[in-house]
Amino acid sequence: MEIRILFLGELGARFGREHVLESTEVLTVQEVRRRLGDQVEGSAAVLTRPDVRLAVDQTVVPDTALVRPDQEVAVLPIYSGG
Repeated sequence: MEIRILFLGELGARFGREHVLESTEVLTVQEVRRRLGDQVEGSAAVLTRPDVRLAVDQTVVPDTALVRPDQEVAVLPIYSGG
């Protein structure tokens, strides 16, 4: 199963807009950050920044939130759309 990943704004330009994270288990947002950092070259330092937030199915969530396979995770830079 897959978790669809979207890097938005400047992050999309830098790392590519869409990615897929393979997982059959429920992950925390923190674990999604770590796995993405391992998978997407050069993104680990950005994903650990506190000003980079993640949204699950269009809702900004804390790092303790759960992500299930088949959900969408958006990686939001500090300034993203408005």
